[in-house]
Amino acid sequence: MIHDIEIDIDFLKECAAIASNCTVKQMNNRSRVREAVLGRNLCTRYFRDNTDLSLNKISQKTFGQNHDTLTHAFRKMDDYQKYNDSIFMNAKREFESMIEMGELQIVYEAKLNCIIDVLSKREASFKDLKLINKVLAILK
Repeated sequence: MIHDIEIDIDFLKECAAIASNCTVKQMNNRSRVREAVLGRNLCTRYFRDNTDLSLNKISQKTFGQNHDTLTHAFRKMDDYQKYNDSIFMNAKREFESMIEMGELQIVYEAKLNCIIDVLSKREASFKDLKLINKVLAILK
């Protein structure tokens, strides 16, 4: 669960739009086209599964649906998963993959910033150099 990290909703919306073959604009406009609905559902489900937010808070942060709509959407997604709906499963897999790659990029950027900070000091200790080598090995 993510407690104190601010989730970038724009990043999630973009990932969901790509994964569900629609645009963020379609998702925001409450289009009832299956792709737009799927994109909204992927975003809201991500919040539900990865935060402690209430349905009302999730709604406020995402697309403004009421809690009944979210509950219905989560039930439908459970059905899609239960019956192995190929469109849903492919979109979900692609969405999760994009999220994971985005999170990895953030971690790598943070590690690189640490390296830059250490190197910007005129006198890096032996421990700092060992740490930098470890980080560089991970990044390869």
